[in-house]
Amino acid sequence: MAYENYVFVSWTDGTPISSDRLSQMSMNMEQIRDANDTKPQGVLEFIETTSGNVVANVGSSDTEILALTNPTGGSDQRVTVDQNRYYKITCVFPGFSVQGKGAEDSTLKLKIYNAVQSGYGSSSPSMVWNFAIPPYSFYNTAADANTVVESVKASDIVVVGAGTYSVYLESGGGLVSNSFSVAVTRVGGTSGLTNAPQISVNPSATERLQLIVEDVGASV
Repeated sequence: MAYENYVFVSWTDGTPISSDRLSQMSMNMEQIRDANDTKPQGVLEFIETTSGNVVANVGSSDTEILALTNPTGGSDQRVTVDQNRYYKITCVFPGFSVQGKGAEDSTLKLKIYNAVQSGYGSSSPSMVWNFAIPPYSFYNTAADANTVVESVKASDIVVVGAGTYSVYLESGGGLVSNSFSVAVTRVGGTSGLTNAPQISVNPSATERLQLIVEDVGASV
C-alpha cells in the first residue's frame, strides 16, 4: 500500500473506526520507523575539560587524559550502541606543548581506547595518531646574504598535533555500557629520551579537550 500522510484524523463522537484507516495509519508508522532506523542517531555521549595541565609531563607509558566512564559520585557516561550500527569517536585535542629542545627524534602518540587506563595493559587502542616533534633550529637567512645564522631559544614552547581526530567503527552485536578514553604517550627514537624536554597537555577555555561518541547510521 502506498504511503499516505494522515496529517489529521477526526475521532469525534460518532466517527466510525475503519479497519482500512487503522491499517493505513499503522503502516504509515511502520514506514516512518523503517525510513528513520537507518539514519544517524547523533551524539550518544560527550565530555570535555578546560582545566590546564591534565598531563604535566607525557611519559613512555599511556596516560589517560579524558574518559567516558562511570565515576564514583559522578554521572554514568558509558556508551551503549545498538547492534549493526556505525559509530564515530572524536577527540578535540589541544595538542602537546613541547617546552624545550631535545629528543626531537621521539614520537608523540594520541590514542583512543575502548577501556580506561586500568585496562590499557589488556587492550589494544581503537586508533592511534603519531606526531613528530620539529627540530628546535631556526635559521635567520635575512641577517646576511653570505651567512646563515642559527638561533635557538630553549624557552620557546611549540604546540604539536592540535586538532580534531575521528575514527569510524562498526558495533557488530552492539555495545553495552562501554568506557571510552583518550590517552597520550611518548616513544623515544634513536637517542632514547636523553635530554628530553617536558611535554604537557594543557586544555583551556579556548583550546578544549573533548571526547564525543556519535551514532552515524546503520551498517546493514
